[in-house]
Order: sequence, then C-alpha cells, then structure tokens
Amino acid sequence: MSTQKTEIKDIIRKIRTESGKSREKLSIECNIAAETIKNLENGKTVEWPTVMVIASALDMNLGDLNPCIGKEAPKKED
Repeated sequence: MSTQKTEIKDIIRKIRTESGKSREKLSIECNIAAETIKNLENGKTVEWPTVMVIASALDMNLGDLNPCIGKEAPKKED
C-alpha cells in the first residue's frame, strides 16, 4: 500500500500540464513571475494567496486542492 502524500505542487503541475499551459503562459495570466510557479512546482514555499491565484487561473478551487489540506485543523491553545 502506498503512503505517498499528495502535495499541492503535484496537483498544480498536473492540472497545468493537462491544460497545455506553460509556466510562462500561466505566469502572464496570473501576473506573477514564472519563477514563482517553478518554485511552487518544485516544492518551495509560496504564499497561500499566490497559490490561490494560480489555482484560479487553472479553473481550480479550494476543493481541488483538498487532498493536500490537512484533515485536522490546528487546535487553538487556550
């Protein structure tokens, strides 16, 4: 049984390539640097609002990224 964790970088790369968009084209649509998309797809930290802009440009929503979002919210310390 595989325990490989799905990561945002994998989902974004898969959807981007399936849509036929290059990093450069997507970066123009998002008005962000192509290097930022490369960083995201290579697993480097990218700010959440930027991830959402990229996902939106790929016609994705938060639900599409759901496998990557922790199933348990952090518990608030009293």
